[in-house]
Amino acid sequence: MAEFARTVRRARTLSGATKALLLLDEVTSVKSWQNAVKSLWDSGVIRDDVVLCTGSSAIDLQAGARASFG
Repeated sequence: MAEFARTVRRARTLSGATKALLLLDEVTSVKSWQNAVKSLWDSGVIRDDVVLCTGSSAIDLQAGARASFG
C-alpha cells in the first residue's frame, strides 16, 4: 500500500496533475484490497481521484465496496 501511495504521488509530481484516474484491475485477487483502498482514501492520497476497481468476482467487488464505503 505504501508503494502504491508513493507511485501515485510521484506520478502527480512528474505530470503536474492534481487528479488522476486510477484503474485497479483484478483487485479481488489481492487479500484485503478494500481495506487498502479505504486507507488510501481516508489518508487523502486518492481523495480527489476517480478510482475504478475491477475483478473477476462481481460478488467480491460489491461486498468490498459496501464494507469499505457504505
